[in-house]
Amino acid sequence: MLKKNIFAAAFAVVCALVSAHASAQAYLGGTVGRAKWNLDCVGTDSCTTTASGYKLYSGYDFTSFVGVEAAYVSLNEATARFGGLSASFTGKGLDVAAVFKTPAYKNFQGFGKVGVAYMKGELTASFAGASAADNSYSTQGLIGFGALYPLNKDLSLRAEFDHRRVKVSGFNDSTSNVNMFSVGIQAVF
Repeated sequence: MLKKNIFAAAFAVVCALVSAHASAQAYLGGTVGRAKWNLDCVGTDSCTTTASGYKLYSGYDFTSFVGVEAAYVSLNEATARFGGLSASFTGKGLDVAAVFKTPAYKNFQGFGKVGVAYMKGELTASFAGASAADNSYSTQGLIGFGALYPLNKDLSLRAEFDHRRVKVSGFNDSTSNVNMFSVGIQAVF
């Protein structure tokens, strides 16, 4: 009896591994979009809080519903001006996130992700022809959600929204929330 139970348990584990391997797949892709910096523009002459951004990513789905993803993210320049003083803010870095996918519905598949972002934030300021720059590296939380729409068995359209924080300088209160909406293409292999 014990041998039958051990055999049944071993068989179940092998079936689970084969099933997981059958649904496991690697993917890569890129998206472009708009990043919205949460900057306080009160008192400025001009302020631009939206900028273009892009992401290059690669991931691995362990099952149809669970995977991991790594990305390089670039959040382009947001600016503020007051009199002769101008400042610009940029961010770039690496993300690592767990990805959780929904079952497909009418060809759309939703996903959510939770992870960390290691970001370099940079502040550049200029006044009367002189300029200075300061940057800061920080590890912050990352959350996001989106949807995939398959074009064929290997390519999908991807739309997503990410939220991260970027510390732009060594000052105590210089961390900004940055939301990015982007669209792009994803290929599986």
